[in-house]
Amino acid sequence: MDVYRQTNTLTKKTLKIILTRHSTSTIYSALVLPIIASLYLGLGQKFNNPNDQFGIGTPQNILSLGEALSKAQGGRDTVAFVNTGHAGGEIDRVIGSLSKAVGDAGKNATKISNQDDLGYVCKSTIRGTSNCYGAVVFHSSPDEGSGGIWNYTLRADAGLGLYFRNDHDDNDPEVYTLPLQHAVDAAIAGSSFPSQVQQYPYTQETEDERQARVLREYQKTFINYLSVAFVIALIGVCYHMPGLIATERETGISQLIDAMMPATRGWHRQFVRLVSHQNAFIITYLPGWIIASVVCRVLIWKNTSFGIMIIFFVLSGLAITSMSLLGACFWRKAQMSGVVTAVVWIALGIVAQAVPNPSTATVAILGLLFTPCNFVYFITYVARYEQDGQGASLTKTHKDSPWSLPGIVLWVFLLLQFLIYPFIAAFLERALHGVTTGVRSASSPEKAAAQAGHVIRVENMTKIFRPSLLRRFFSFVSPPRPEVVAVDNLTLTANKGQILALLGANGSGKSTTLDIIAGISNFTNGNVSIDARGGLGIAPQKNVLWDDLTVEEHITIFNQLKSPQRYATKEETMALIKAIGLSQKTKAMSKTLSGGQKRKLQLGMMLTGGSSVCCVDEVSSGIDPLSRRKIWDILLSERGTRTIVMTTHFLDEADLLADNIAILSKGKLRAEGSSAQLKDRFGAGYRVHVLNAKYMKHAPKVPEVQRKKLSNTITYIAPSSNLAAKVIRTLEHAHIPYQFSGPTIEDVFLNLADEVRDDEDGNQKNNEARQLTTKERLSDSEDAAKQGAALDQGLLSGRPVNWAGQMLVFLRKRITILKTNWIPYAIAFIIPIIAAAITQMLVNNKSAVGCSPGESSTRADFGDFTKFYNSAHLVGGPASKFNGSVARDLTRTIVPGSVDVGNFSLKLVTSRSEMQSYIETNRRTVSPGGWWLGDSGSVPAVAWRADNFSMYTSVLTQNLMNNMLANMTIATRYTHFDSPIAPSTLDALQLVIYFCIACSIFPGLFGLYPNFEKRQQIRGLQYSSGARTIPVWAAHLLFDTCIILVSMALVAIIFATTSDIWYYPGYLFPVFMLYGMVTILWSYLFSLVCKSALATYAATAVLQGLGFAVYVISFLFILTYSEAASLDKNILISHWVIAVIFPTGSLIRAFFVGLNTFSTTCDGDKLQSYPGAITAYGGPILYLAVQAILVFGVVIWLETGSGKYATGKAKPTAEVDDAEIADELVRVDNAGQGQRANGLRVAHLTKAFKKKTVVDNVTFGVDRSQ
Repeated sequence: MDVYRQTNTLTKKTLKIILTRHSTSTIYSALVLPIIASLYLGLGQKFNNPNDQFGIGTPQNILSLGEALSKAQGGRDTVAFVNTGHAGGEIDRVIGSLSKAVGDAGKNATKISNQDDLGYVCKSTIRGTSNCYGAVVFHSSPDEGSGGIWNYTLRADAGLGLYFRNDHDDNDPEVYTLPLQHAVDAAIAGSSFPSQVQQYPYTQETEDERQARVLREYQKTFINYLSVAFVIALIGVCYHMPGLIATERETGISQLIDAMMPATRGWHRQFVRLVSHQNAFIITYLPGWIIASVVCRVLIWKNTSFGIMIIFFVLSGLAITSMSLLGACFWRKAQMSGVVTAVVWIALGIVAQAVPNPSTATVAILGLLFTPCNFVYFITYVARYEQDGQGASLTKTHKDSPWSLPGIVLWVFLLLQFLIYPFIAAFLERALHGVTTGVRSASSPEKAAAQAGHVIRVENMTKIFRPSLLRRFFSFVSPPRPEVVAVDNLTLTANKGQILALLGANGSGKSTTLDIIAGISNFTNGNVSIDARGGLGIAPQKNVLWDDLTVEEHITIFNQLKSPQRYATKEETMALIKAIGLSQKTKAMSKTLSGGQKRKLQLGMMLTGGSSVCCVDEVSSGIDPLSRRKIWDILLSERGTRTIVMTTHFLDEADLLADNIAILSKGKLRAEGSSAQLKDRFGAGYRVHVLNAKYMKHAPKVPEVQRKKLSNTITYIAPSSNLAAKVIRTLEHAHIPYQFSGPTIEDVFLNLADEVRDDEDGNQKNNEARQLTTKERLSDSEDAAKQGAALDQGLLSGRPVNWAGQMLVFLRKRITILKTNWIPYAIAFIIPIIAAAITQMLVNNKSAVGCSPGESSTRADFGDFTKFYNSAHLVGGPASKFNGSVARDLTRTIVPGSVDVGNFSLKLVTSRSEMQSYIETNRRTVSPGGWWLGDSGSVPAVAWRADNFSMYTSVLTQNLMNNMLANMTIATRYTHFDSPIAPSTLDALQLVIYFCIACSIFPGLFGLYPNFEKRQQIRGLQYSSGARTIPVWAAHLLFDTCIILVSMALVAIIFATTSDIWYYPGYLFPVFMLYGMVTILWSYLFSLVCKSALATYAATAVLQGLGFAVYVISFLFILTYSEAASLDKNILISHWVIAVIFPTGSLIRAFFVGLNTFSTTCDGDKLQSYPGAITAYGGPILYLAVQAILVFGVVIWLETGSGKYATGKAKPTAEVDDAEIADELVRVDNAGQGQRANGLRVAHLTKAFKKKTVVDNVTFGVDRSQ
């Protein structure tokens, strides 16, 4: 029951932090992200054919060329005619006739003699659109060229014919190919050709069948590559949970909870803490998982039951939460925990997706070990069933599955992962961090201590700090720190109700000893026994609090953890808060408290719950005298009921509070006992002073007592209290007045502490050196005299340091810190290099892309057109106009001899209604269409299949009909314009995408240390010591830029030396360098506004990733939807706008220029002559340089401006009655106006937190040298 209640307490705590205090970010990651991911993937099936509607269309007249030109959209106002070298003949006559019709429609007719010139006249976009309505390429006529027949090719945009709606009459073939082909054939055939011909489309599938097919085909994407995308629906907990757990471990909260929580078994504490995290995140993320599963069931997997999908998503969520709990246990610090855990989990999902046709053993091993792999495998498992239009079965493997494990086995694996991962996490946490209290070596510590009559017993305990395994492994990079013996063979005890003070200098081992007694730290050798049956309370040296919980919540949580069987009442909690002096801060967040108030709260957390053993480290450090006295009273009131072990620097505090004092020096116990015993044994003796000079001559001698005579006093120094009493009796007998002083605890400490003697020896040597050097060079001025006095006291004299000097100091500091904090910088250094080394393989040995249409495009071929002759099944009529061999003879005439007509068949009908009925009944087999030659009651009509390659089927079928209508052979083919995408474009785009993603990952690493400096108030200390903002941040920038400078230089070398595809690759280096500098500055900016290192990294990565996404989406959107004439202009405008905000835009532009992607580097049909032009590399370089200056300026402004110094209008000075205060106001206000300037001047200073004013119009000045 205790374990349940403690787990419930910590679960509520975590829920309060993530749901109440950070509701926005939690709702996004727990609810919005999985819903958006599932909706996006669910609607993805509609992206390819969003406007299609299948069925059989209504017969319509083929539009005249003029009508069709008027209906053309997208700026298509040009018709190109190509006469391939046959001037002055029938081809020119036909072109002339067609050109007149085009001109009459108000459009442009362009005649060219070389088909390659279509790349200039009809330049296509990536979407396959151009400014041309179409083109006709004439190859021959009966009197011109080879073959003796009319032979021409229709060409149009590649983007046409992609969509079809049976309820529209403006489908692409109806507007572009059928009218143009009819006009050409009419011009060829002359007046005998019928002027009115009808057409109608049909599809092989109904609309319902199409939608079902699209959904089935969409399942292939999950089987092949898209299943891993569903990991995004679960990834929020993988990022969120490790960050929170690692933060608690880094701040010491985890250790504090484990140490103070009573438990019947040592592992219960760790169990409660880890399971509470697991429960809280499951509760938080469960609704998102369920909603995502329902969305996927409704939109994607319509045949599989709701139960299977909901249970699968919930099981996967539970398992990945447990796996994230495991991931969190690898991290001692929070700065990289969430990011790396999420990335690794995604990578595992990619591995599962990337392995082609995994075997049963592979699926079993990966699915059992890793939740993301299991998740991906089950989605592909369901997709295979859905591909066949069936619901997934849990007990039977799909016939096409490469493995034989049924779905239920994968579910069992998920359940096992949910149950087992927490145990592995607990083991790893104990092994890596030792945060649990199970470190005492006695088999039953409580019984052992109780039997010896001591509440605390430490025997021969030794603590050695050794460098971590990681540090030792990378010793070749940075030498590991030497081993440090913090505590050496220590033995001491504490009895019930006793206050034991551990006294010692800094580094003497007292805090380490206290941490070991409290169970916060482990030890190397020895034995520690504690009778903590009444509970253990700890107040560590560093304030260990939750920033987002109030004072009352802290006290309540620890009360419920320490006393699960009896919770304190509201009145008891408020009484304790009042006792520690925080009654005015009951509802205040701990992060808003002052240092002293946090110390009081820490003491309250220690005392609540009735702790019988309390460990207090530096109880009164940082507390004002009144609060210090209050805390003394609290501790003294607990004497006799609680055993208190405390460390302190204040000798009077130990003397006043402690029943027993243990003096430590260099990790060893030098003395132990009560204050009186220590004074008696190790003090400087008892002193009796005779101060009246008239008794000097008559002062008696006392045997065994030293007597010192000064000019007007005599001092008796007695080594013991008995001798001191003897001196007193002797003086009183002689009627000589005296003063008595006993030994002090300070005397004891100075006599025993080795650190004191080491300092004295060092100071003596330093002073001797200074006297022989520095003092001899000082002048006789007043300042020199003061400096000499300071040197005699072992102090150094300050001097102004210019900006360059400060920057060098801070650079040396960063270099020093790099020795112990090199891992983030090594990762940032290596990521671009690895990305470049991998991505260069995509363009390795490829040649540069030119600007002529032949060099910058991909040739179209006739494969898609001619394939329709093989196994064609046509329908024609009326049958009376056909003879037995007409169809085969016709195709042999008009189809190139190299094409196999295969199983070509023709169904003849006697009426048009019969043809329509036959097509409707046999719509799946009739292809590419049919035609009706007309009779007395009907006009000719062509039926063409519209669902696939409609531009081809419409031309082919009408060509067959027109040959019979014109009674001549006309060979007509169709192909689209050449694609503007060079053959290497896809590889180049992959390089850009992968490298830019890598460049979005590393910049955030440079913001981790500046954020650490901010959180630990290191920069505040620097500024208060005379540092200036610009040198501080310039040193950061110079240091970090040097790292990225070398990295990006290697990247540029890799790209330039491995392929000839690059356009002036030397210009890549300044772009890379400036990009690195700007993104580093952005990380600095986020380090100032984010509250944690994790948030700093995430914000920086999101900015770069968002910039990448915005740029690529905008670029593709413009390429897709912009008219060809304004394409280049729109791309430039988009770039200039996006790159103003996002540095990633300039990086992408530089890659597009370097690779000449989509002819970005072209000026007409040639490459730009100057690579530094604003439309080439010059634009990115200029933008990044200006951004670097602006962002650096914003960083400096945030550090120095926005209310930090001398901002706002000063309050008018109120009238005061006190003459001294009035004089001080006048003096400070007039400082610098003819009077000597102050060394420090504070004028009318006011500080308010929201509506609460904490400093109200304070004015004072301090003269120099004061």
